[in-house]
Formats: sequence, C-alpha cells, structure tokens
Amino acid sequence: MDSLLTSLFAFPTAIFSVALGVAILYWILVILGAFDLDLFHFGDHDTGTDHDSGAGHNSHAVLEFLRVGQVPVTIIASFFVVFAWIVSLAATTFVRPHVPGWSWWLFGLVALAAALFVAFVGTGLAVAPLAKVFSIKGVFVADDLVGKMVEVTSSTVDARFGTARYDRPSGEDVILNVISDPVNQLKRGEQAVVMDYDRAAGVYRIAPLPHTRPGFIAESDAVTPPAESPPTPPIRSAQ
Repeated sequence: MDSLLTSLFAFPTAIFSVALGVAILYWILVILGAFDLDLFHFGDHDTGTDHDSGAGHNSHAVLEFLRVGQVPVTIIASFFVVFAWIVSLAATTFVRPHVPGWSWWLFGLVALAAALFVAFVGTGLAVAPLAKVFSIKGVFVADDLVGKMVEVTSSTVDARFGTARYDRPSGEDVILNVISDPVNQLKRGEQAVVMDYDRAAGVYRIAPLPHTRPGFIAESDAVTPPAESPPTPPIRSAQ
C-alpha cells in the first residue's frame, strides 16, 4: 500500500493523479447534472499559429488526429489523462525502483515524455470511433445549414482546416468543421455563409460575406463619376 501511494505521488505520476482526480470529479458532476457534457467549446482549441507555416499545418494534423471538433474536448482530455496516468504509474511502480536515486528526476522526465506520447496515440485511436457517435444529426446538418450564417472561431480558415459557430434558433450553438478557399482569408470573428456540405469529409465549405468586411461600405458609397453627356447634334439652318 505504501509503495502504491509512493508511486501515485511520485513525479511524473503525481501530475496525472491530480488531473485524474479532477476528471473524476467533473464526470460525477456531469452525472448529477451540474455540468454539461461539452463544458468547453472545442472550437476554442485554436492555437493561433500561422496556417502558412509548417507548424500551423502540424498543429492541424494533431487536432484532426485527436478528433478535436468532432468529439467533446472533455472526453478527449479524459482519455488523455487516463492513458498518461496508467503509463506513468506503471513506470514509477515497476521501473523506478531499479533506477539509482541520483537519476530519478531524469527518469521522471523520460517517463513523462513516454506517458504523453502513449496518451496522444492511445487517445487518438480511442476517440476515433466516437466521432460518428457525437456527430451532429445528419438531416439537420445537410438540409438546414446550407445558406445559414456562421461565425469563424478558428484563427483562420483554409482548404484543410477551420471551425465556425452556428447559433441555433433555440439559443444553443454548434461548432462546425469548415473549409474555405484560402484566397478568402477568413479570420476569427468574421461572418460567413455555408455554401455546401461534404458528407464524405464531414466538413462545410463556407464563403465570406462581402458586406461585413472593412471597406465595403466605403467602396459602395464611393461617388460614381457622371457619364459624359452625349455630343450635341449640330443645328442645321433652314434653307
């Protein structure tokens, strides 16, 4: 029992033990109805990185692998914590006793890196089947959202990744996976319209609303120069 407690509160397991306790408390409150399943909008995950950079595309690949935007972030985080906790606990229980005391912190860093890696891969594989379970109802999505206005919630939207919020008439909002032509340069907070829905990819194609963009009013109010008057026909004198 003492060895188990030592492992639970040794580095790095202690980090995940605390996180696991928070996760358990959260799910208890969800069951009791105090919290909603999707406490945090998964549209707020955006890192703000430049989409034209390699880091930006890599971050999108990570989010897509974890099904962020398709599965509630609370479920993703819970899976991640559980996997990381199991790996770190196993490392501190079975491997740490054989490591010299002077190198425990070095071992802890290695165990932390291993736990995070396994948790990332395990979470991605575990939540993949849940993407269909938590997808928005197909009839509502396909038939009712085309032509609706949405607000971009990711830093930008390109041909590979983006998110936008649609406000339902009932007052609830839905975070959608969206794409758009990069030339549109859609950014967070901009209004856009849903053009169509790709059922195979599960994403919406959106386009900007010109009248919501800066400069549109000024351009539309610009004074159009008057057309030149037609030449006056020569007056012929009576013979």
